[in-house]
Amino acid sequence: MEGGCADSGIGPASTGDNRPVCWGMVRVLIIAVIVIAVLVALQPKGDSISFGSHTFHVEVANDVFEQARGLSGRDAIGADEAMLFIFPLVKERTFWMKDMRFPIDIIWLRGGVVVGITPDVPPEPGVPEDALIRYPSPGQVDQVVEVAAGTAARIGIHEGDAVQIAR
Repeated sequence: MEGGCADSGIGPASTGDNRPVCWGMVRVLIIAVIVIAVLVALQPKGDSISFGSHTFHVEVANDVFEQARGLSGRDAIGADEAMLFIFPLVKERTFWMKDMRFPIDIIWLRGGVVVGITPDVPPEPGVPEDALIRYPSPGQVDQVVEVAAGTAARIGIHEGDAVQIAR
């Protein structure tokens, strides 16, 4: 058979410029695209962090700009949502509630283990930046998680708990 098209049961067709179209190959490509699309759709969406059996969808703050902004300016965070701050160095950290509109729990991590929890941190609307309360980490940390206030107690997060992060 000329043109390099194997017998597909339908045979080659003309594309208008005298090149044959191999319908068998077209079918295989269409099926491959569909399979890839389904596999992509079935992949977990976004990053997550798990404390025991409870998993949160996380927004990751990797750089200094995202970390400075944090959850500022938002009206709330969902019950199964969190913000994860990832730092390149293990060291003591300090957080504040600049431009926050809702209370949070701050969960301090080192090496994938909870080293402290600062619960029910209130927003401070109208407080000048230099007068905002600073919340220091309980030692050196490399990650920090912010969740809605009361969440750590509600799901039973404690110091020493291991966390799993999926990225």
